[in-house]
Amino acid sequence: MIENPYNWYTECIEYAKENKHAMEYGLFFLIDENAPENAKKCYRKYLDLCIKPFLSNELHILENNRIVGFLETDNSIELEQIELFKKLVQKGYINNDVYPPKII
Repeated sequence: MIENPYNWYTECIEYAKENKHAMEYGLFFLIDENAPENAKKCYRKYLDLCIKPFLSNELHILENNRIVGFLETDNSIELEQIELFKKLVQKGYINNDVYPPKII
């Protein structure tokens, strides 16, 4: 059966902690730690899709094959996405020790 990535989004969005600036498909968001396993599985697949659009903004600074910082931006959505990326790395959803970052 072919999977539809939008279904991953709809499966996990009900467990999302709402972003302040944007909750559109293709953007990072955090998920409730008490979400069911199926929602967490879909969330990881969804995050894997979000990595490429996030990196395409080219706001990241690379060093030793990992993201070590970000360029300045005045765009509130980009700032929010940068902070969410950092939190996802901190929470262990994203491995930032390789480039491009991988979902764990």
